[in-house]
Amino acid sequence: MTAPLSIRLNVAVQHIASKLFPCGFDVSSEAPDTFEKLAETVRYGGRMIVWNGASDKTIFADDETNYAFRAWHDWCHLAGDFPFTPEGEMDAALMQMDHIRQIYGNTKEAQEMAALVWTEVVGQVQYNLAHDGEFPVDQMAFAKAYLADPDAAVNASF
Repeated sequence: MTAPLSIRLNVAVQHIASKLFPCGFDVSSEAPDTFEKLAETVRYGGRMIVWNGASDKTIFADDETNYAFRAWHDWCHLAGDFPFTPEGEMDAALMQMDHIRQIYGNTKEAQEMAALVWTEVVGQVQYNLAHDGEFPVDQMAFAKAYLADPDAAVNASF
């Protein structure tokens, strides 16, 4: 089994998701794919639903933590009224980074976790824009490369 890129981030993701979703969230192949559908699903269904795909090569090395990250990230979209655009993704990531700093302080560990959130969200959006709408298949390899050299990682193939 592959190790997560940061055990600390995995713990933080699970902690934050448990606070935001004390009754859990749902995971499905039929998750909302637009901001409007997400808002409608939560408004009328009462539960967050996240996509269950592309979770085998993530920085979390754990499907459940990846789903929890997605739920937390989508919660930020709704809380901030951030659309599913590059700018909205960045704003949601910045909110997640603020959550980490609020909970864990302005420590070196919190800064490292925040950098991983930026890589996971904004780095992948940059990759998506550079690769005609494709996301990295091997998200773990992409994240490691992005942390070393963002421009090179965005323009490489993963």
